[in-house]
Amino acid sequence: MNRFLSTPLRREFFFLVILPFVFWMFIFWSFISARFLPDIGDGSYYQQTLFFVNNLIRGVYPQWDPTYFNGFPYSFFLRRIGDGNPFYLVVAGAKLLGASDLVAYRAFLTVYYFLGVAGFWLIARLFLKERLAYTAAFLILLFSGWGGRTFSDYIILLFVPLVWFFYFFLAFAAERKKHQFLGVFLVAAIGLTTYIPFFFITTVLTFFILFLVFFGRESLQFFANMVGFIRDNKVFVLGCVLFISLAMGPEAVFFHDSKHGEFVMPGRNVGTSEASTLAVGMNHIKVGDLMAQGYFDRVFEDHGDMTPVDFFVTYFFFLIIIVSFINPLSRRTAFLFLNVLVLVVISITDTTPVYKFLYDHVFIFKYMRMMSFFFWIAAFPMAVLFAAWQLEIFLANFRGRRDPFLFLYVLIAHILFGVWALRQSGVDFTSWIVVAASLLFFTGVLWGRSGQKVLGGILLVAVTVQPVAMIHYLTRSSIKLGDVDRVSRYQAMASKEFNFKRIVSSSDISDAGIYCGTRWYQELFVHIPSAVRVAFTSNKFYLVDNTATYPQDTEAVFPKLAQIWQSKMNVALLAEGEAIPQDIRSLGPMNVQAMAVDETTAFLKVASFDANTISLKTDLPAPKFLVWSDNYHSGWHVFINGKETRLLRADFSFKGVWLPAGKSEVTFRFLTPFHYLFIYALWALFVLVLIAVGVLAGREGLNSGKGDKDAL
Repeated sequence: MNRFLSTPLRREFFFLVILPFVFWMFIFWSFISARFLPDIGDGSYYQQTLFFVNNLIRGVYPQWDPTYFNGFPYSFFLRRIGDGNPFYLVVAGAKLLGASDLVAYRAFLTVYYFLGVAGFWLIARLFLKERLAYTAAFLILLFSGWGGRTFSDYIILLFVPLVWFFYFFLAFAAERKKHQFLGVFLVAAIGLTTYIPFFFITTVLTFFILFLVFFGRESLQFFANMVGFIRDNKVFVLGCVLFISLAMGPEAVFFHDSKHGEFVMPGRNVGTSEASTLAVGMNHIKVGDLMAQGYFDRVFEDHGDMTPVDFFVTYFFFLIIIVSFINPLSRRTAFLFLNVLVLVVISITDTTPVYKFLYDHVFIFKYMRMMSFFFWIAAFPMAVLFAAWQLEIFLANFRGRRDPFLFLYVLIAHILFGVWALRQSGVDFTSWIVVAASLLFFTGVLWGRSGQKVLGGILLVAVTVQPVAMIHYLTRSSIKLGDVDRVSRYQAMASKEFNFKRIVSSSDISDAGIYCGTRWYQELFVHIPSAVRVAFTSNKFYLVDNTATYPQDTEAVFPKLAQIWQSKMNVALLAEGEAIPQDIRSLGPMNVQAMAVDETTAFLKVASFDANTISLKTDLPAPKFLVWSDNYHSGWHVFINGKETRLLRADFSFKGVWLPAGKSEVTFRFLTPFHYLFIYALWALFVLVLIAVGVLAGREGLNSGKGDKDAL
C-alpha cells in the first residue's frame, strides 16, 4: 500500500476517487449484492447480457435467440449490448467464481460505473487546476442520480465509452502518445457498436463543431499536430483504422439487413418513410423525450417517493451555479454551456422546432428514439464540468477578498434558494444541511483563511449528505429479489436437457404487438388468434406426412392455417413461389393427426443443441416432414447425414425439411463457419487492443493533468 501511495497523484486517486467510490458502493450495496431489483427497464438487458455471456462460457457465440417470439436473429440484441465490449469478461469471471447471474451482472455494472466516473475524474483533472473544483466535479457526478440509473437502465453502456473517448481525445491533443490514439479508436469502437451508434456520433460531432467555433486557432493546431503524428506513425495509424473498420463490420451488416433483411420492428418504425426497419416514426419520438420521462419530478419535492428512474443531484450543484453568476465570462464557459444547451434542446424533441428540422434533414435523427439519453450520457456530465469550471473561476477571482458586498450576495443567494427549494413539499431534512454547508463553504472561500482540507471536508458534506438520503428512498422503492422472475426462458436455455415444450411468456399471448421479430412471425402474430398460435408453438417439433402450397402474399392462408393447427391436421403448408414439385408430397391420410414430438418419441431424439445449432438423430419407418416451430430465416441451413438439403419455410413462419426413412443425423445450423470465425476473431481483437492500450499507457504514462501539487 505504501508503494502504491508513493506519488502525489496516486495518493490523490486513492483518497479522492477510490475511497469515495468505496463509500458509494457501501450505500448502494443492496443493489450491488442483488438483494433488490429496480422495478424498471433493465430486465431485458440483463437477460440479453447473461444469455450472451453464458453462451460464451459454454463456447458458443450466440447468433440466434430461440427464446424470443419463437426465434429471432440475435444480431439486434448483440448490437444493443455491444458484444465487442471486453468488459463483459467481468460477468464471465464473476460467474466462474460462483456468483449468480444477477450478482455477476451487478458486479459488471459496478465496475463499469467506476470506469466511467474515474474517466470523468481524469477529464476534470485535465480541464481544471483547482483540486477543490475537480474534486467537486467528480463527487457531484458520482453521488448523483447516475447511481440509480446504473442499476435500473442500460444507458451506462453508452456513458462509459463516451467519457473515455473524450479523455483519450483531450489527452492526445495535449501529448500525442500512442496509447491515447489507440484508446480513442478502442472506445469509439465500443461506443459505436453499442445500441444505436448515432447517440455517440451526435454527441461527438456537437462537441467538435462547437470546439471549432470557439477555439478555431487551437483546432488548426490540433489538426497540424495530428497530421504530424500520422506521418510519423503510418503503420500504427493504419492498424488503428483497420481495427475500427473491422469492428464496425457487424454493425454495417446489421444496418444493411435492416433495409433488406428478414426482421421487423413494428413497435418503433410505424410512420416513417425510411426503408430501414430501425427507423423511428416521429410519432414515437415523444416517448423518449427528456420531459416525458419525468426524471425531474422529485428534484425539489417529494423526496420520499424517489425511485431509480428519478434524477437527483445535490443542491450544492445548483448553488455553485447561482453564486457564480458574478464570475467573468470566458470562451470555455460559453463552450460548455452551449454543448449542454444543444443536447438538452435535442432531448426535448418537439418542444422546439429544432428537433423537427434535424429529423427532416439529418438522417441519423430518424434512428434514435430515447432522446433523453443525451441528458445522461453527455448533457448532465458537461453541466457538472460547467459548474466545476465556474467554481474554479470563483476560487481564482474571489478567494480571500473579504468584500462585504460579496458576503451579502452569497448570503442572499443561499437564503433565496433555501426559501424557495425547501418550501417545496416532501423535501428531505438533509437538504437544509446542504444549503448550510454550501453557505459555510463559500463564506470560507471569501474569508480566505480556511485551508484546503477544511474546505474539502465541507465540500464533501455538501455533496454527499443529500444523495445518501435519496439512495435510501431508492432502496425502499425497489423490489426484493425473489418477488419477480424475468429470466425463466433464458434459464431454460442453460439446461443441459432439451425441452420439447416452449416456455410461454405473457408477451407471447399479448395483443399489444411485438417490439421486434421476423417479418413472417409478425404476420402470424397479427392475423392468428393468440390462443391458437400459442397452442401450436408451445410444442417445438411436429412430424407430418403431407405438404401443400398456398398462394404467396395473401391473407387467405391465415384462416386455413389456424384451422389446420386447431384440428392438428396431418399437413404442413409451403409458400407457392418457394416450393418446387418434389417438395409437395402426399404420403399419408389427412385425417390422421400430426405427431407432436416429445421426449418419449422413439424415432427422433435430440443429440445436442445450443443457441445456433441443433442436431437430431432419426430412425423413421417412412419419410416424414419435420416442422420446427422456430422461425424461418434465410441464414439457417440444414444438413442430413452431412449433406446440405433444402430448408423450407413451413406453416408460413417456421422451418421445415423432408426427412428420409431409416437412420439419419440431421443438423440445423444458423449462419456459416466463416461467420463464426470472424466474430470470434473480432472479439479476441477487442480484448487484445484493450491489453495493448493498458501496456502502452504503462510505458508512456497517463495524462492526469496538472492539478494541485500539494500533498494530501
